[in-house]
Amino acid sequence: MKLKDYAVYTYNPFRIDGDFIRNFPKEVNKVVSADGEYMGSNKEWVGWDKQPHMKVYNDMYDIFTKLNTSGIMILAYIFKEIKDDQDEVFLNVQLIMAVNELKSRTAVYTGIMDLMNNQIIAKKVGGDTYYINPAYIYKGKRIDWYRKYTDYDKHNNVPTIKVFKMSNKQNK
Repeated sequence: MKLKDYAVYTYNPFRIDGDFIRNFPKEVNKVVSADGEYMGSNKEWVGWDKQPHMKVYNDMYDIFTKLNTSGIMILAYIFKEIKDDQDEVFLNVQLIMAVNELKSRTAVYTGIMDLMNNQIIAKKVGGDTYYINPAYIYKGKRIDWYRKYTDYDKHNNVPTIKVFKMSNKQNK
């Protein structure tokens, strides 16, 4: 099949299953009388995507273009394996080899090192667990992660470490 043999569209042909979308009421403002008595609230319907998803932030784009094939393979594995609101992921070489039907450990190690060189992950003390860099990817509410670590840093006298470069757009 050639490129010219594929269908063309005047609209986006991709649709998602409506079961993934749920609408729920959200309080917009409270209605209070002149005496300060609560009289109810105004609500609007807000959509919510029930399907699990991961956020990939804009600064990740430049890194995607630099990753080697193994790095992309490990990153895809991380996307699948990372849990909601977690900043660490388990990367066992044998398990990754089995999942990706690889015969060599070298490809896995090469990918992990590529991700570490690009500061997407960092090795955690002991075992096969790695921290993910939430400046690039996160699954859940990154603001909650930020608050947790800000509190941790304050109570444990940890200096703020910035391990990612901000794009020019963010600096302005």
